[in-house]
Amino acid sequence: MYSVRWLLLTFNGLSTFIVPPRTIVLSKFGVEISQFCSGIESIALFTGFYAIIGVIDRDRLNFKRYAALFVPALILIFACNILRVYVLIAAAYYINPHIEFTLFHTYV
Repeated sequence: MYSVRWLLLTFNGLSTFIVPPRTIVLSKFGVEISQFCSGIESIALFTGFYAIIGVIDRDRLNFKRYAALFVPALILIFACNILRVYVLIAAAYYINPHIEFTLFHTYV
């Protein structure tokens, strides 16, 4: 949430503040970021697929490299989730919050 707030301020100049536990308030609207938006589901899904690929292709993989890439990949997935939430909020701010949040997102 703090990363999204920083992105909104840095790249859009939007003044925001956070209302605990999970609400970002802008001048036009406020958004409660649900626990479902945390990216945990994406991380769990990625971890499962990563493990399945590791088991299925264990004979063809360089295991040290395969294991070393896991943490950077998780960090990248987490960063993509932050970027996704940022883009969703920025689009809602500049286009239309009602349309953006009702058509493109189910947990707002």
